[in-house]
Amino acid sequence: MFVRRPGFRIALLGLLAGLAVTSAVAAADFTCGDRIVTTGMTAGQVVAACGRPSEVRVNPPIRRRHGYGRDSFDEVIEPGGEVWVYNFGSTKLLQKLIFVGGILAETTTLLSYGYDN
Repeated sequence: MFVRRPGFRIALLGLLAGLAVTSAVAAADFTCGDRIVTTGMTAGQVVAACGRPSEVRVNPPIRRRHGYGRDSFDEVIEPGGEVWVYNFGSTKLLQKLIFVGGILAETTTLLSYGYDN
């Protein structure tokens, strides 16, 4: 027989809410110290939270030309952007960030550890 306890329900809901927040942060974002970096942040906000990245690469947009002469036009297949890599030392995995138009569009945890300078 199941005994109902109000305190148990509250504790269970708190645990589930904590797990949901933790898994959401772990799945798409990362932390710099006590600050959470999320998609949608500007490049300036990320630098304020994490400092300067270890590596910056600028990728131009990929375009495809359609038509000939005056009726031709370019289609943007993939927008250009910046790829930043953060190295937080040899005990943490590298973080790759992709910015499009100065806005953080994607974060990826790379499967290799950083290095000490």
